[in-house]
Amino acid sequence: MKLVRKRIVLGLTVAMMMAFTGCANKQETEQSISNFRFAVESKQEFDYIKINLGEFETKIEPMHDDTKVKAGYTSTVALDEGKDVNCSIEVVNDNKTLLKKDDIKIDLSEGKSVNVNLIDKKDNSIDIEIK
Repeated sequence: MKLVRKRIVLGLTVAMMMAFTGCANKQETEQSISNFRFAVESKQEFDYIKINLGEFETKIEPMHDDTKVKAGYTSTVALDEGKDVNCSIEVVNDNKTLLKKDDIKIDLSEGKSVNVNLIDKKDNSIDIEIK
């Protein structure tokens, strides 16, 4: 019985070592994966924020005990995309679209990172800021 346990443990250890060292080459991952980060900096609150990046879609919704999406919410997406990725952002509150941007082109080639912030404007409207 002890011999069987030792073989199982040894087999699992070898499999884990192969998986972590062979498949997750840090240098290769850094070169091909790009990061897209969306952060809510606006003081207003929203029902949800829908983001489309190429064919990928994500939605930021309230979490835990929150009833609305508010300042401090973030979403980070790691993608293997190319140059000029189509991006659209839709911000909704009380079933009304407050902001809809469909014409955004983002360069996510060769490990680049893009930060997009939802900000307040002086006229109490909202807009996005791309860094």
